[in-house]
Amino acid sequence: MTYPDLSAVDELVHGCFASHGFTYTGPGARDLVDEDAIKDKVFQLLVNEHVVDDSNKLSEGALTLHELYEHVFPNGPGARRQPDTLEEDEARKVLARKLWGYTNTGVSGYCQKRAEAEGFTFVLCEAQVGRTYRSEETGRPKPTTEVGRFFTDDPDLINIHSTLPSTAKLTKAAEAVAKHMQMAVRRHPELAPVVARQVGTGLNQAKAALASVADARSAARPATERPDEDVA
Repeated sequence: MTYPDLSAVDELVHGCFASHGFTYTGPGARDLVDEDAIKDKVFQLLVNEHVVDDSNKLSEGALTLHELYEHVFPNGPGARRQPDTLEEDEARKVLARKLWGYTNTGVSGYCQKRAEAEGFTFVLCEAQVGRTYRSEETGRPKPTTEVGRFFTDDPDLINIHSTLPSTAKLTKAAEAVAKHMQMAVRRHPELAPVVARQVGTGLNQAKAALASVADARSAARPATERPDEDVA
C-alpha cells in the first residue's frame, strides 16, 4: 500500500492557508495560521447564506462538507478537480475536516456557540440532502446523499433535525447501558443488587440533568393545560 508523504501534505495545507490570506507573521517572523479568520469565514458563510426557514428549501439551503471547503478554499487541493496525487487528496481531507469541525452541531460547536453569543436565536442543524455530481469515470450526472448543515429559526426544523436526534441518542445510550449491565449480571448473578443500585443512581442523575428541560416545558404550557397543583 502506498502512503502520502506527510511533509508534502503539511506544505500543501500551509500553502493553501497562505494563498487564501489566512496567515500572518508571528514572533520570530514565523508564518502562522490565522485560525480566528478561518472560523469567522465559516460562521459568516453559514449565518449569511445558509439559513433555512422552509423544509422545502432545506436541500438547497444546506451546506455540505465539500461545498464549505470549495467556498473557503476555492483554489485549494482538489477544490475544482479531483486531486492528482495522494498528497493533494490527503491535504484536501485535512483542510475539509478542519472547516467541518467548526460547524459541529453539538452545543460546544464553534458556530453553534457563536450564534447564541452574538444574540441570534438560530440553531445549527444537520440533515441528509441530495446532491448531483458528474462522474469522473463516465462523465454522467451521479446523484448522491450527503450531510448538509444549516442555521434555522423554524421550530419544526429544529425539532426534526436537532432535538429529536438528540433524544434518539439518549435512548440508544440507555439501551447500550442496559445491554452491558445485563451481560454482567448474566455472567455474575451475585452482582444484581449492586448493578440495580448503580442503574438507579444513574437514572436519578440523568433525571436531574434533564429536569431543567422538563421544567421549561411545563412553564411554557398555558395554565389551562397544566395540572391544578402546577398552577399558582
